[in-house]
Amino acid sequence: MSSDRKEISLANEKELREEIARLNGELETAREALDAIRKGEIDGLVISGTEGERIFTLSSEQEPYRIFVETMNEGAVMLAADGTIVYSNLRFAEMLKTPIEKVIGSPFVQFVSQSHGSVLEGLQRGEELQGARRECELTSAAGGTIPVQLSARPMKVRGVRSLCIVATDLTDRQLTEKKLLDSEMRLRLIFEQLPAIVWTTDADLRIVSGTGAGLALINRSIEDLAGMTMHEFLDDLGSESTPVVAHLAALKGESSFYEHNFNGAILSVNVQPLRNAEGD
Repeated sequence: MSSDRKEISLANEKELREEIARLNGELETAREALDAIRKGEIDGLVISGTEGERIFTLSSEQEPYRIFVETMNEGAVMLAADGTIVYSNLRFAEMLKTPIEKVIGSPFVQFVSQSHGSVLEGLQRGEELQGARRECELTSAAGGTIPVQLSARPMKVRGVRSLCIVATDLTDRQLTEKKLLDSEMRLRLIFEQLPAIVWTTDADLRIVSGTGAGLALINRSIEDLAGMTMHEFLDDLGSESTPVVAHLAALKGESSFYEHNFNGAILSVNVQPLRNAEGD
C-alpha cells in the first residue's frame, strides 16, 4: 500500500513541476511582450477568441497619424499593386455605404463607376501618380453614385509598392455649382428681357459683352455688339464727347449719367465701374 502511495506522490510531483515550468514560460513571454509594449516596439496585438482573431492597436508614436487618417472628412484607402484595397478608413466606407470589412480586401475598381473605369488605370501609371488628381464617380452599395476627386500618391511600405488614394466628396460642391449656374441663367434671362441695353467694355473701350431687349430699339443684335468700339457703337464720337468721357471716368472708378440719341431713340445712359474681386 505504501509503495503505491509513493508512486502516486512522485507522479503528482512530476506533473506539478511540468505545470510550474509551463507557467513560468508563459510568464516570461508575457513579461517580454509587456516590455516590448513599454518600449514602443509593438503597435498591436492579435487576440484569439471564440469569434476568431481580433486585432487591438496600441498607442505609439504613430498613433496621432492613425487617428488623423481615421477621423478626417475625406475617404482614404491604400491599394496593393494589383488594385486590392488593403486599408480603408471609416469615412471611405461611409461614402460607399458599405461595411468596412467588405471594403478591405475588395478590388478598388469594384467601387468605381463603369463610365469612369479608365480613371483608376490612369492613377496606376507610375510617374503620373505624383500628386495626380482625377474626378470620377464611385458606386455605393445602395446603387447610387458619389462624385469624388481622387488624389493619388505612390508609396512603398516595407519595400512593397502601394498606392495611397484620398477621395474627396464633391456632392456639396456640385450642388453649389448647380445653384450658381441656375442663378446665372435666371440673371441672364432677366437681362435679355429687360427693355434696356446692358454692355461692358475693356480698358480700350471695346465692347466685350452686351444684351437686353432694348437693342431692338436701335436695330442692333447681341452679335453686332461683340468686338465693337464705343466710337462704332455710338456713331463715331470724338474723344471729348460726353459718352467717351463718361466711360473713361468709369475706368477710374467714377459713375456717370448722360442721354444719347441712338438712331432717333433718346436713351438715358448710366455708366458704372465694374470691379473685380479685389475691388479694382
